[in-house]
Amino acid sequence: MIVDTHCHLHDPAFADIRETLSRAVTHDAALSGCEAEFSAFVASLDPLGEKRGPLLLQLPAEFRRTDDAHRKLSTFLGRAPSGVKLAVEFRDVSWHGDGTYELLREKGAALAWTAWRELPPHRGSKFRGARYRP
Repeated sequence: MIVDTHCHLHDPAFADIRETLSRAVTHDAALSGCEAEFSAFVASLDPLGEKRGPLLLQLPAEFRRTDDAHRKLSTFLGRAPSGVKLAVEFRDVSWHGDGTYELLREKGAALAWTAWRELPPHRGSKFRGARYRP
């Protein structure tokens, strides 16, 4: 298992290990009816133990903010297994607003920042997600 190998090859005290959630959940299922896939993905990271960092929920660029999409995201975040932190990367600017930020706060998720986009300032999550693309 890649995760197990990574844990043994690197100093476990160095940093939390962040993984990107499967496209089967974010793109193919668009956050709906994917509880089994989500649970299986989270279980596959069990070898990381306390080193498991936030999971990046990278939404597709065409996932625009609508009332239905907002409900899907709210339901999905509400069903996250206990102890799983999620950082959400919105690739469509329609999500960047107070309603989205409030939802993330309510559900204990973070907004994932990217180095390749200009995003409005945001604070309020208990942790932060950042992505750097060289």
